[in-house]
Amino acid sequence: MDKKKEFERVYTAYYKKAFYICFSILCNYDDAKDAVHDLFINIYKNYDNIKDLKSYICMSARNVSLNRVMRTRETVELNEEISFSPISVEKDNIRREQMEKVKKALSVLSKQEYEVFTRKFYMGLEYNEISEELKISESTCRVALRNALIKIKEEVDV
Repeated sequence: MDKKKEFERVYTAYYKKAFYICFSILCNYDDAKDAVHDLFINIYKNYDNIKDLKSYICMSARNVSLNRVMRTRETVELNEEISFSPISVEKDNIRREQMEKVKKALSVLSKQEYEVFTRKFYMGLEYNEISEELKISESTCRVALRNALIKIKEEVDV
């Protein structure tokens, strides 16, 4: 199989997972798409040197996203005095409050609920993949996720 076809297969197989990881860190659809784009360019350039593709994609998605966060923070610090807007401050405060509620909600989950939730929504794994990783049944995964979502909804709605 030629490199282009192999890359297309990898892209199709892992795009969704990489996007979930990037989006969970960046919390912005367009930034997550850009991060995934950067990630796959890097994969294409280094494909022959990658040993464990799945792990590489997960770790690289995280690293690319964190690098974007750091660059954004530096830009915000540099432009803070130039672009002060009460509307942007209000949006930032609302987003911060929402993130605090989510963090609090995640802290009330059991270890198993937390593990299933993060693998499903942050890593984009399917129930069969989660059950293999955690060595539990798929039905246990489903119940843990349902319980996690109920607890999160209760905490966020408070």
